[in-house]
Amino acid sequence: GCGASCLALPQNIGMKSAEASSKTLVVIGTFTETLHVFSLDGEGTLTPLTTSTDFGTNHEAITLFNAPKETATLVLGNNNGASSSGLSGPEYLSGDAHVRTARLSTTGTLEVVSDVVLSGQGPIHSCVHPSGIVATANYIGGTVDLVGPMESDYVSLPTTDKGIISTEQVKSEPEFGGTMHMVTYDESAGTKSLLFAVNAGNPSTVDVIVPTTGKVVYTVPMPTRARRLTLHPVLPIAYIVYEKEGVVATWTWLSADGWNEDGSPKTTPKEIQKCTAAPDSPSPPEVNIPTNFVLDASGEFGYSTTRTAFVHGSPGPTAKIGVFKVDQVDGTLSLVQWVDTGGWNTRDCVLSPNDHALLTVDVLGHTLTSFVRDPESGKLEKKSVVGATSPTSVAAWMP
Repeated sequence: GCGASCLALPQNIGMKSAEASSKTLVVIGTFTETLHVFSLDGEGTLTPLTTSTDFGTNHEAITLFNAPKETATLVLGNNNGASSSGLSGPEYLSGDAHVRTARLSTTGTLEVVSDVVLSGQGPIHSCVHPSGIVATANYIGGTVDLVGPMESDYVSLPTTDKGIISTEQVKSEPEFGGTMHMVTYDESAGTKSLLFAVNAGNPSTVDVIVPTTGKVVYTVPMPTRARRLTLHPVLPIAYIVYEKEGVVATWTWLSADGWNEDGSPKTTPKEIQKCTAAPDSPSPPEVNIPTNFVLDASGEFGYSTTRTAFVHGSPGPTAKIGVFKVDQVDGTLSLVQWVDTGGWNTRDCVLSPNDHALLTVDVLGHTLTSFVRDPESGKLEKKSVVGATSPTSVAAWMP
């Protein structure tokens, strides 16, 4: 189904490298102008490699994937509606929103290749669809911008305005300053995958989008403010982070062939389970504001991160990571372990491409932390902590 204008990216985009290597490169975006590159060794130790100030500020929408010739492609949208403390809203808007692409070398150097000004405001999350289209979720604009597809070098973006399609603005009222919070796709569906955009406004929805046209073809209502959606790699299951309720919800979802031609689902997705993202379901819920949920490559274990504070000096417990075992029949979660991050706003996390370590960034702790993972039990052990001012996003690549 891929026409001549459509670029099929390498398999397992952004995920697994074909050959295991002992070194992983870790890129973290911050709420400053500095982007950091670290190396992660086989023991889980982090070492600073390089920094760059070529990517504007507020590097929230970050994606990294394998490209030819022993490089990776970094895609980064800068949230022009975020404050230096990490709060986003129309009152913080300044300058243009950009999406930039860059080549990352095995030594950690970054070379900017494309710089496109977006039409949407406040890009807060991005993904690269297997067709080569870059999608950004625009928190303040309430849209998804679709840029591309990339050229055959797997990094260059079209430079004309014709290369950008914007979805219709969501009808929801902004909450906490914005609406559109995330955009993702189904890896197992390849270039045929629809895009799934999480609208965190009121009412909250998951919008199903055709990547080539930007048309919203279906909307899944959410019962509360949703922030993230993570698809199980094998089961027809999605995990949805309910930010205001402080939980990770398990939903029945649809596999690649479960969507009709018009984008509607053959069966309606539904919530089947809720798990708290912090020990003892803390009350008030303001001290458990989950940020992300990631799965290992096989879908056996899941990891949640949360926040217990938004601003410096807030009293309260440190944020915990939840480790969950995934039932391989129905996809439901059972708690394995709570792990203390040592920070208060663990805003993003990612597993290294070989699933050896979970990497977390904490805005208030000013840290990037590695937790080595036991593949049998899924349990984590804190291994290495390095400093970086106000980190907000993290991505990893194994050359």
